[in-house]
Amino acid sequence: DYYDTKSDFLIVGGNLYFAAGKELFKLNQDGEIVAKETLRNGIGFFGRIAYDYGLIVVPLEGGAVQAIDAKSMKTKWVAEAQDLLTIWASNDDGVWQPVNYGIQSLSTLLIADEVAYSTTTAVVKGAAPGGIIRAIDMATGETLWQYQNSTAGYYWAGPVKIGKWLVIGNDGGALEVIDADEGKQLAANTEQIGAPIRST
Repeated sequence: DYYDTKSDFLIVGGNLYFAAGKELFKLNQDGEIVAKETLRNGIGFFGRIAYDYGLIVVPLEGGAVQAIDAKSMKTKWVAEAQDLLTIWASNDDGVWQPVNYGIQSLSTLLIADEVAYSTTTAVVKGAAPGGIIRAIDMATGETLWQYQNSTAGYYWAGPVKIGKWLVIGNDGGALEVIDADEGKQLAANTEQIGAPIRST
């Protein structure tokens, strides 16, 4: 069915918002659909939408992110899809070669200080081998920086911002600290928890 997958719900200004399939819905207090906006792509398995600066921000399949004005229900910007995550790995003969993975956007999207932080994970059975964190300007949809972890993804995980730092748990069981201004991980500030971290 077209609406087999649905996002989390948001209540903003007395209206309820959620994404399903390839649409964002706006409902009034009586549960009536008052507006819809078509999404550039489907939300995939699940979606954790977020709201700030008057915009509903929707993570889409393949790593795209779409921002829709909560009042007018018109799209303001779309940060294009990443589509694939490439990780270089050594095969049985010791030859390094690229391995491409699809991307899922089922992690928590954080909006802080006029920036949306989108987290994604590689699509694979078992522990996710890689993931991407992308900082997107809330005013323009421009990608400010992109950080790729090529050892562990962010499956159901999401960051918290503390000062200038993003802190996030990954599927490899580590808590990472990333510079929110530059998108660089501080190698000395990684704490091993010992099991995949699939929470925000």
